[in-house]
Amino acid sequence: MFSLTTGAALLAVASSIGYGVGDVLAGVAVRRHTASSVALWVQLLAVVMLTGGVFLQRPEPTVPGLVWGGVAGVLGALGVLAFYTALQNGPTSIVAPVSGAGVVIPLVGGLVTGEQLSVSAIVGLVAVVAGILVIALRSDNASHTTDIWPRRPLGAPGRSQVAPVHDQCRPFAYARPALAAVLLSVVAAVGFGSFFIIVDVAIASAAPTSDDGLALATALLVALAVQAGSLLVTVLAASRHTLRCVRPSARLLGVAGAIAVLDVASDVALTYAIGVGPLAVVGPLGSLDPVVAVLIAAVFLRERVNRWQLVGVALALAGIGLVSS
Repeated sequence: MFSLTTGAALLAVASSIGYGVGDVLAGVAVRRHTASSVALWVQLLAVVMLTGGVFLQRPEPTVPGLVWGGVAGVLGALGVLAFYTALQNGPTSIVAPVSGAGVVIPLVGGLVTGEQLSVSAIVGLVAVVAGILVIALRSDNASHTTDIWPRRPLGAPGRSQVAPVHDQCRPFAYARPALAAVLLSVVAAVGFGSFFIIVDVAIASAAPTSDDGLALATALLVALAVQAGSLLVTVLAASRHTLRCVRPSARLLGVAGAIAVLDVASDVALTYAIGVGPLAVVGPLGSLDPVVAVLIAAVFLRERVNRWQLVGVALALAGIGLVSS
């Protein structure tokens, strides 16, 4: 029988695939455009697309749902922003695993709140989390040897938007960069992990899930609130730069539009999955974009993948099989 939990797991994995492909496109885009411009135009276009979907579906908005959705977007964007800034100040070998540890937060949060999972599902989720952390910990060498992701290693789970910090308009330098990198990595982990929990609260505030599942209109509304919160952080961060850093071009808008389509589809899928499935399942499975990026690098881009990355991918795939069985 196809249960809501199984459907939520599949949607979470689908969202990770979308985020992972978007990661690759964003990594290519920031070789030709500043990260500020890519982030800003991706999120602007995503907000326009989601607004159109909300207009067509016409859900009944609730203030708590919109507010909590915006808070989730702010947390997710701050997590990505902190992650990128940490990379500017400290080694990837420290930043990536500390930031990646945020994937544990929704797993623990779901279990603490009483979500019931089978033994095989718990084992599978542990394997997924272990796979993500192995990739985060062991991808630093690969990230320095390739120019496909010159500004982002394959190791940060969560929403995969580019943060507007690592471009030609650099932010200010920290007096103690090593300490700043560690603290920012902790902030990134909290942002990545808390995102799932707050989205869950937003959906519960927007509309309770019925026996037939979550309404698509509600998922669109919460996803729009999330994107709006993310956009707020991006605009504030990008406002420190000159117009030259964020000026659009036809090529930029084209790639930003492609990333925005993937981002919107992934946002809606993940929001729906959080609304209908156990958070302990959806959180880890919705954080698999580093695994997707590694697979794309190996299969399509002919990138060299080290054995630890392969171990991480194998653990994650085995975990998905156990959770979905």
